[in-house]
Amino acid sequence: MQGPIEKLKNGINNMTAAQKKVADFILKNTFDTAFFTVDQLANAAGTSTTTIMRLMTFLNYKGYMDFQRALQEVLRNKVNPKTRLEVNLKDLDLSDLWGRCYDKQLNNIQNTFELIPQETLDNVVAEIVSAPMIYITTARGGIMVAQYMYSFLSRMFGNCQIIHADNLPVWSTIIPCLGPTDLVFAISFPRYANRLLQFVKLAHQAQAKVVMVTDSFTSPFAEYSDITLPCLCSSLGFHNSPLSAMMLVDCLINVASVRYASIIKPRLDIANDILSKSDYYIQ
Repeated sequence: MQGPIEKLKNGINNMTAAQKKVADFILKNTFDTAFFTVDQLANAAGTSTTTIMRLMTFLNYKGYMDFQRALQEVLRNKVNPKTRLEVNLKDLDLSDLWGRCYDKQLNNIQNTFELIPQETLDNVVAEIVSAPMIYITTARGGIMVAQYMYSFLSRMFGNCQIIHADNLPVWSTIIPCLGPTDLVFAISFPRYANRLLQFVKLAHQAQAKVVMVTDSFTSPFAEYSDITLPCLCSSLGFHNSPLSAMMLVDCLINVASVRYASIIKPRLDIANDILSKSDYYIQ
């Protein structure tokens, strides 16, 4: 699915001269356009509102507001934290911030699960259970999601390794060992980490099964993954929110635990016995 910037770039050769003029202005003044009214854009680009509306139709948007919302979302997700915060502040009603934070994350979670078919999630659980080795890799904002996933999958199956993508000496020794039976979970949100993309490319070339947890099907990682799990990560602030990805991972853990309880229970019993005999817990 193309975003507004890609649609402008890819369609510019088939536009009228007037539409090209508007498209060129938008591409050079993306931040301003995201918050211009249609009249302000027409004045700034030296064209008419009619031309702008015809351009929106050409790009398959319902109208200028529809295009503008898509453009604002691009800015929120792709730019540096300071600019993202500036974008959010321009578009934010400061009343009831607590409720708006809550609503934002509920919408992220709901929309994430609407994007992913249940059949896809079933396939991911099957891959987790059948893989002889599971590698979980990420960088920066995805670390908490990766750590959560590793913590439980390692207890359930004992065949997990977590790799920080910035730790090149470690993953450079793992890549030569990867093969078609291995499962790689990679987690990345904008702005995407180059080291992680390198790892995913090499894992893909090694024919390992790659499951990508990212923000959209148009993520640069998507073409190197066997299964893409898009998790919405927008926030009211400057950061990528990990909550929808955490919820997705938690659901994968729950479903795997229930469906494959006969495999997991003996391991949990042994681990609990060791901890109990070591007086690990207060009670």
